Amino acid sequence: MALSKRIAAGACAAALTLSLAACANTRYIAKVGDEDIKAGVYIYAMYNQFTNDIYTGTVTGETYDDILNFEMEDGKKYSDYLKDESLDVVKEYAAIYDQFEKLGLELTDEELSSINSSVKSEWESFQELYELEGISKESVKYALTAQAMVDKVFDYYYEEGGPDYFSNEELADYINENYVRFKIISVNKSTDEDEAAASEENEKNKERLERYLEMSAGVSFADFDSILDAYNEELNAEAEAEAAAAEESVMDFAEADSAAESLADTESEVNAPEDESSEDGSTESETEVSEDADSAADADTADSEGDQILLTDESGEDIVIDADDVTADEAETDPYASEYMVDVTGIEEDSTKELVDYMKSIEQDKAVFYEDDEFYYLIITGDVSERAAEYAEENRTSLVSTIKGDEFQAKVDSWVEALDLKINDAAIKRYTPKELASRINKYYDMGNN
Repeated sequence: MALSKRIAAGACAAALTLSLAACANTRYIAKVGDEDIKAGVYIYAMYNQFTNDIYTGTVTGETYDDILNFEMEDGKKYSDYLKDESLDVVKEYAAIYDQFEKLGLELTDEELSSINSSVKSEWESFQELYELEGISKESVKYALTAQAMVDKVFDYYYEEGGPDYFSNEELADYINENYVRFKIISVNKSTDEDEAAASEENEKNKERLERYLEMSAGVSFADFDSILDAYNEELNAEAEAEAAAAEESVMDFAEADSAAESLADTESEVNAPEDESSEDGSTESETEVSEDADSAADADTADSEGDQILLTDESGEDIVIDADDVTADEAETDPYASEYMVDVTGIEEDSTKELVDYMKSIEQDKAVFYEDDEFYYLIITGDVSERAAEYAEENRTSLVSTIKGDEFQAKVDSWVEALDLKINDAAIKRYTPKELASRINKYYDMGNN
């Protein structure tokens, strides 16, 4: 018996040599002291990063293999980037849990209830996929709790009474220094392949904005809404007229077609051929004209909806600037509905950066015409300081989060470095991006949508 035990032990040793993962404990991804962090937390972070990067277009490819082999800007293969990012999330979660306890912070009953509700909702939606991937409900709760803790720790430092409190007065100073306040009309330059048609359309749009520039002479920033209203009314009137004309052309055709049908009925008595009809009873030509008219109406409506450019708002999210995205009701309830406040510090060097730099250079309360490679603009800027204090108070949470985000991340990085954290390499080797993608494919192959 003793000999057979030694043989069995030797067999296990051989298996370990061939494949460490075969006998290694891969249920945890890391240890903080004596406490295990479940491997599911790592897989959950990887899944969220993976799906988010695909959704946002950070990575592209026709297949998951293409995506995993996608080369990032730094030359790193995406699968390696994904592993590193996911492990960083786990480390930061561990650091946040540790710091939360050290600071003596607690989640309120309302916050705990919100976390439990989110876990329940997510588990009901994705339980089958998560279990296929190796993500437990406990791992989801660990991650969502950590995310709630992040907000509490952040507030501890930067809200009133905190060691790095960032007051509304300081926030208003930041806004005055870095923001631009403006109202704008933007029109896309034509991309029609027909150069003559594109030139005609561009000239029409340019002349229209120049006409409104003349109308804007002497109009202040506060009163510029009257210009926006007039511009939108003109576009809407044109769209309605073109839609009515399209509808009238259909009616005219219907009348002519009715006469033709009467004539066809007469001719049928001498066996003249009749028009072939579609399943709904309309003639083929009538259907075509109706569809053309509907398309024209749709195009007119689309044209009247204004043209768009992208900038970044105070929370770091993309915003769309639309020439006529403000309704009269919104303008009545929100005196700032037609204007924009944009932090220019985070805008990269491109045509948008050139636009906002131009906005900062022009005289306030005076409308100007501007164009770049893609748009024509009618712009007027206002005094940021008139609104800075109120804006700081109304948007404090998102503003402080954006402005102090890098500083807070540096704190988190230092907590990670100081943490007694041991990574389980066997789990890293087992739970790969390729395996993650394979299980996602398997989930959808099972008929899930």
